Amino acid sequence: MSNQGLSYGLYAKRLLLSCISLPLSIAILLIFRYSSFTNSKKFFIYVCTPRYFGHLALNAAIASSFSAQNNCVVYFVLKGRDTLSRSILVNIAKNSLHGCPSVLLHLLVFALNNSFYFIRVKLSNYYDILMHNDSYDREFAFFNLLQTEKKFPWRSIVNEYFNLGNLQAKKTIIIAPRTQHFHGNNPHVLPQPWRNLCPVEIIHIIKAAFMYASSYSILLYSSRPIYDIILALEPKISGMISFADENQIDFLDLAHRCRLLINNGNGLSAFAYAAGISTLYIKHSPWHVWATSHSNSVIVPFGYTKNVSNEINPLEMNLEKVKNALVTCEPLPLNYEQHFRSRGLVLDSVNAFSIPVLSSYIGQALAINDQSYKTYERDSLHLRYRNEYELYFWVKYYEYLPIGSKYHHNLITASIAFSGNEIFAQD
Repeated sequence: MSNQGLSYGLYAKRLLLSCISLPLSIAILLIFRYSSFTNSKKFFIYVCTPRYFGHLALNAAIASSFSAQNNCVVYFVLKGRDTLSRSILVNIAKNSLHGCPSVLLHLLVFALNNSFYFIRVKLSNYYDILMHNDSYDREFAFFNLLQTEKKFPWRSIVNEYFNLGNLQAKKTIIIAPRTQHFHGNNPHVLPQPWRNLCPVEIIHIIKAAFMYASSYSILLYSSRPIYDIILALEPKISGMISFADENQIDFLDLAHRCRLLINNGNGLSAFAYAAGISTLYIKHSPWHVWATSHSNSVIVPFGYTKNVSNEINPLEMNLEKVKNALVTCEPLPLNYEQHFRSRGLVLDSVNAFSIPVLSSYIGQALAINDQSYKTYERDSLHLRYRNEYELYFWVKYYEYLPIGSKYHHNLITASIAFSGNEIFAQD
């Protein structure tokens, strides 16, 4: 079929769907207007997909905060089949948002998704989909709504359900890395090997965390094959930590014990961000997706190095490292091969940091709630910082972010890892 014929076919399909969806949506809107569902002029619909643990937690929290901060109605509708392992988070999402017959919400979503653009614009005066899949920045555009200090129903329910507020009673450091094994065997998650932690890197982190073993227990939440490799490399690890198999044990069953989560960016850190659990982010990339409003978190900035044959000094930051990490042709450079490896850039290894330095970062994250801060405001940027190194880093971070990402990070309350030996070479 020619391109012209294909275009006519798509146009005819869209015309037919618009003819169906427009009167349908008008009828449903009239039902909403003259029913007890809402008195708001405009409402929003959050379409919940339970397949992905992190998105389920993060997006439901965003929807709840959006509703609370803007004093508006956000309806919950489930897309796809709920599973036993996701039922807790699905129920929390339902209880923290507004509800109405799901068939009406599905019909409204159908109408908005299948109408001509000018019709969608008109309909969006009355209702809209929150975090639409067509948007390039999806949940990232709403990150400021999850600042740890903010209060909203989803976070309150989660904190009460998992007893997250009593920090003094929590004595477990949970190391929960994203690894090649787990995601390599999950057909629903794209492989991202550049930011996975390998067994040697995990051992390095365990040894750093073990320096706090007198005060805290250490739990590795990972897959059995990864743990077996770790024990083969370092048999004494078995006496330093406990192990929980991520294929057998739900992380939610461990959340009530977690004093600190050590993670390199996956669904577990998304839950921690939404819930406000103290987190140490290690090898989290790209920098554009950092949870910069996760106030009780510490981020270790892993550099992108061009010449890996040279000795890497991870404690020396400079403008070249910042530019390598942030100056990209897209605001959200999620394709590592296209945006980084094609430029000869390789993400640094955890083992580039010494164990004492990593241990100091863990100590900093454990004490993050006891820190004192100063504030800095310039134009649209609002940040807090503890020292001049952190201030200079965040200012340069924001300066070199692509324009399309700046709004995601104009409220910065997370901390940058600092052992006292870091320098920022102002070249």
